[in-house]
Amino acid sequence: MGLSLVMVNSQKGASFFEKAKIRINSFQVPFETIEKGNLALTKSLDKPKVNREQFFKDLDNMTFTQIADKYILSTPKSKKFIIKKYIKYLFAVWRGTNHSPKAIYQFFKYNTFNEIIHGNVLIPASHVVIQLEKGGKIIKKGISYIGTKRYRKSKLETRLLIEKRGRFGTWTKYKYNVWCRY
Repeated sequence: MGLSLVMVNSQKGASFFEKAKIRINSFQVPFETIEKGNLALTKSLDKPKVNREQFFKDLDNMTFTQIADKYILSTPKSKKFIIKKYIKYLFAVWRGTNHSPKAIYQFFKYNTFNEIIHGNVLIPASHVVIQLEKGGKIIKKGISYIGTKRYRKSKLETRLLIEKRGRFGTWTKYKYNVWCRY
């Protein structure tokens, strides 16, 4: 933890910094070296795109996560960013299925179009057998892989049977986190 830059602009600031200097590691650098990483020193910041009054009202009434979702995470992305994101996503699916026609078929069979668009998918490997009986359900959140081999040349297959009224769920808070309810 620490600071990358402290600028002293006045005599009062210099006296405060001198007092704090005995407790910190610091060194002086030329202004030109810090200018590159701190564009706000030479260029005005853009006007905020949010209503300040509404933001401070929300700050009093919402949790940090809700504020982050509303103001930080909902910023519009460029077309280039979105295209790169989907290409990486499709490449992950292609690699996850090991280019197997059977696995690609299962990918489209067990994931709806809406789930695929939003990245809530189950990616089966080429040696996975999935049997989903009528009334059974696969609940997906995030990208989850099933049938990842421990040993490269293994001939064993992964079998997943979800019976009537059975539920199988996946999360990706951790790399491979799966839950089942019978």
